[in-house]
Amino acid sequence: MSNTIGSVTPRVSLIASEHTWIEGNAIQQLEITAKLPDMVRVVGMPDLHPGRGYPVGAAFFSQHRFYPALIGNDIGCGMSLWQTDLLAMKQSLDKLEKNLGNIDGPLEEEELGDIPPALRDYSRALGTIGGGNHFAELLRIDEIYQPQAGLDKKRLMLLVH
Repeated sequence: MSNTIGSVTPRVSLIASEHTWIEGNAIQQLEITAKLPDMVRVVGMPDLHPGRGYPVGAAFFSQHRFYPALIGNDIGCGMSLWQTDLLAMKQSLDKLEKNLGNIDGPLEEEELGDIPPALRDYSRALGTIGGGNHFAELLRIDEIYQPQAGLDKKRLMLLVH
């Protein structure tokens, strides 16, 4: 879970662990965005990175104005959470890493299998989760606030953005 590193300025906060590397340009963009008219609060998330004028991976709260440019080109990108069959208490990180293999790189030639030739043009991306602020991570739930959601604390969750 992320910790609040703190406020950069009174209206700008950053939520990330102290070990999270965030580009300085992204912080500058947060500060500039906070100065827009009627902007109340700007919060950078752990996946914060520079965008085209405004940062990606941030939340913005303004009153009396809409800023369509703050949505950026990531609109509709989305996030999904799936409950896995993996038992949270029985998993060791070393074992998981060995079983999952390398998910940071493209598929090897022998892994392409029955992928149609037309898709092989994209083989450098097949098997990856993309770039930018996209990620996949396994999570263990500490507390469930809405039991009707059907989540099981005994299972690992897969979060994909």
